[in-house]
Amino acid sequence: MPTPDVLPGTALPLAPSTEVAEVAGPSRPSSPPSPCVRLCTLDEQDVCVGCGRTIADITSWSKMPDADKAACVARARERLLALGRPLPPYPPPAVLPRR
Repeated sequence: MPTPDVLPGTALPLAPSTEVAEVAGPSRPSSPPSPCVRLCTLDEQDVCVGCGRTIADITSWSKMPDADKAACVARARERLLALGRPLPPYPPPAVLPRR
């Protein structure tokens, strides 16, 4: 069986992605997406009128465990309802590129 021509200290070519997936095991479910709908405006209580999250929720989102993220979205929906604001789609549609 011929061996690949590889210099010492260099990497071998990667296996096709299907083989890598089998070795790596099943993929983990992704984290809940941010409820941000790019209508970022805070009211007098520091609540975003676009998604309903508080400034504290927004700044800590990336560090929240998934269960806390789900609870945050539920609270945000309740805030928007209490404010009489329309509920944005959850999860939001495809994110538009920032300018």
